[in-house]
This record gives sequence, structure tokens and C-alpha cells, in this order.
Amino acid sequence: MASPDQKLIIEKLDIAGKRLAVAIDQFINNDQSAYYKLLELTPRLSYENSFFTEKELFNALRTIVRNLDKVVLEHHFGHYSQPTANGSEKILSLIPSNNPLGGFTDLVRALIFRKPVIFRLPKENKKFLPALVQFMKEYIPDIDGFVSFTEEMIPRPDVLFTYELEKTNSEQRKYFSRYDGVVRDRIKSAAVLDGNETQKQLTNLAHGVLAYFGQNRHNVSKLFVPEEYDFEKLMPGFKEYKHLFDHNTYRNNYDYYKSIYLINKDPHFDNGYLLFREEQYQTINPLSVIFFEKYNDSNELKEKIERNDFLKVYRVSNLLNRQEMLFPDLFSLENNALFLKALKVI
Repeated sequence: MASPDQKLIIEKLDIAGKRLAVAIDQFINNDQSAYYKLLELTPRLSYENSFFTEKELFNALRTIVRNLDKVVLEHHFGHYSQPTANGSEKILSLIPSNNPLGGFTDLVRALIFRKPVIFRLPKENKKFLPALVQFMKEYIPDIDGFVSFTEEMIPRPDVLFTYELEKTNSEQRKYFSRYDGVVRDRIKSAAVLDGNETQKQLTNLAHGVLAYFGQNRHNVSKLFVPEEYDFEKLMPGFKEYKHLFDHNTYRNNYDYYKSIYLINKDPHFDNGYLLFREEQYQTINPLSVIFFEKYNDSNELKEKIERNDFLKVYRVSNLLNRQEMLFPDLFSLENNALFLKALKVI
């Protein structure tokens, strides 16, 4: 059961989230009273990282608001007791991923579990998280006692909690294995289609595939489709993301993989800005590509899903609104457990 201190920090996080929601509306409506560093900063972050477009950054902020809701926080953290202090002065060193939501969940975990952490910020994502902390400081005055940042490599970290690495990345895994801590596996989500989805549901799926350029761990990386599925049904739902082809890195990736598939005569579908490639064993898709796998019946589908590690498996026929895909629930019991596992070393 959560301690009084943990319950109090959940209350403060909820207040910060509600105030952030108001500030977003003020900023979008050109209200000059919305004088917050976070929101002043947001439109300019794309100069530092071209994937941090204003649209994706505001989607990230709305996702953060959703996940700071008291009901969400109590659901994910209300049953945890505060870890026992053991007198150690060790600090957990975190390496967030390079996307607008990178590090947010670990920031919240540090506050709720009341353990100091230091974020080693990647060069493409140096400003967003510190600006978020600056915004939250008004509502959580002691946040500086738990969260700090550095842009330099930490030469001898006490305990390390890394961003997510692909299982095949043996070189980096070998490097991180020299330190105490936890290396997180990179996993993504999947979606199941049965061929009877409405156009609205297929449009909702498109958000799950391509929001945040498809680079978030909550994005759908693989589709499971019936054996004779008609891919033409999918194409209209993705039109909202046609603008991604104007992004240089995205377009270069698309051109690169398209040329490989054509040269190797690999079967694929192409809507002009997204490639659909049949792939049985891969679950981490490259930028501009979505994998799919066919199934004949429910038993075969179950077997195919179970042989892979997915964060979540969506049934597209159950996607009632776009909110679930655009603004996902970020916390998971699995990552809470990994965070606590890292803390046990401290």
C-alpha cells in the first residue's frame, strides 16, 4: 500500500498534470498568460531534433497530461509500498530514449518511489525533460532533490537503468553489462485485424502505427491479418500521415527500404509513403516500414502472438477512438518491476 508521502506526490502530480492541460490550451489559443518555459520551448525543439515537430510535441504533452491523472497513477502505483531506505548514497543513472516521451515515466517513478536519479540526456533530446521538470517544480518544490541532469557520459555510474536496446544489439549490451543495474529490452506493440473493421477503426490504427513517426515503444510495429486480407482497405486510413514523406529522414528511409525490396524482389505493399512488408520473425520495424504476418485461424494467431514479445496487442475492431492510439497509457507493471529491480542494487 502506498505510503502517505507517495499518496501526497500522486496528488501533486495530478495537480501538475491538470495545470499543464490548461497551459497547453492557453498556448494554442495565443493566451499571453501562458508564460511557461516548457511551452515557450516546445515549438523550437524541432531545430534540435527534426522528429520533435510541434504536432508531435503537443501530442506528447497531452499524453503526459493523461498519464498524470490521479486515477491512472493510483492504478499503476497505489499498491506499491515505499522502498525501504538502506542508507546508501548511490544514485540511479538513467539513459532515456530519444523521443519526446523518453524519460517521463522514469521521472514519475523516481518521485513516487522517492529515490534520487540522474538523467544522462542524449544530444538530440537535451531540453524537453528539464523543461518539464521546471514546469512541475511549482507544484512539486522538492523535485530537484530527486531529479538531476547531465549531458556528459557518467564514467562510473553507481547503478544504471538504460533505454531500450534491441536484443540483437550485442555490442551495447556488452558495454552496459560492466555496470550494476538493468538493461531494458526494446519491444513494441502489435495489432490484429479480422477484415471486418470499419474505416474509422482503420484510421485509429493508423495513429497507432505512425504517431510520433512510429518510433515510440507504444507504436504498432506489426499487423496480424487474415490469409486473404485486402490491403487496399487499409490505405485510406493512413492518408492523414502522408505529410511524413516531406520529412527528409523519413523519406530517405522509405527510399532506402523500397529500393532493397525492389532489388531483392521481396513482396511488399506500398501506399507511396509507407511500406507493408511480410515478416515472420521481426517485431521492431524500421522507420517508414510496417511488418505484417498472416494467419488462418484463431489458434494459429494465438501461437504467432505468443512466440513474440509485445508491449500490447490491440484488436483493431475494438479501437473505438483515436485517443487510445494517439495518447497511450505509458506506465506498465513490467517496467515498474524493472525500475524496482534496479533500485534494489542501491
